[in-house]
Amino acid sequence: MPEQLVVVGLVIAAAGAVRVVRADRRLALMLTLLIVAPLVYAANYEIRDIDAYVLTTYAALAALVAVGLAALADLVTSRGAIAIGAALALVIGVVHARACDETAARSPRI
Repeated sequence: MPEQLVVVGLVIAAAGAVRVVRADRRLALMLTLLIVAPLVYAANYEIRDIDAYVLTTYAALAALVAVGLAALADLVTSRGAIAIGAALALVIGVVHARACDETAARSPRI
């Protein structure tokens, strides 16, 4: 998981988590459950396509990144936060382009 968000994304998500905890503890609990429960569930399985089991974790982390970018916008300008978010998306795309390339993948014939 950390390798798919890059460390900067996890730092921004952590900042978002701090903001959510301060603003609404029930929402923080829900996001925590959305992050932890699928990971605990998927940890018990040895399957190749584990990503499908942790999609809610990715979604919850993405929500925390969005909140973290909003918190960052309070410190810098909103354009600065947008630029940081765009740079984060670009870095993630560049870092993981080769790992996500499935052009050579073939589906089984029936």
